[in-house]
Amino acid sequence: MKISILLSAPGRSVKFDTKETKMEDPKKGLATMKRKVSEIASKIHDIVEDTLWTDYNELRPLSEQIIKAIDEYYAFKKEHNL
Repeated sequence: MKISILLSAPGRSVKFDTKETKMEDPKKGLATMKRKVSEIASKIHDIVEDTLWTDYNELRPLSEQIIKAIDEYYAFKKEHNL
């Protein structure tokens, strides 16, 4: 399934294709992917700091998500020569 999202900014818009991870502005795409990785890392940090003994079972799926997101980040970076 292919999903496209149109992000708007004053005076311009950026099209983001979630399946193929393509953007009209590769640097913005890279920043978006980096933010996604940081959000996952923040969730892991919160669990470790605050709720480790009750939410430890969430660490494995979050770890898998962050590994996938980082792999996608580096593939996108390489693909766009950034």
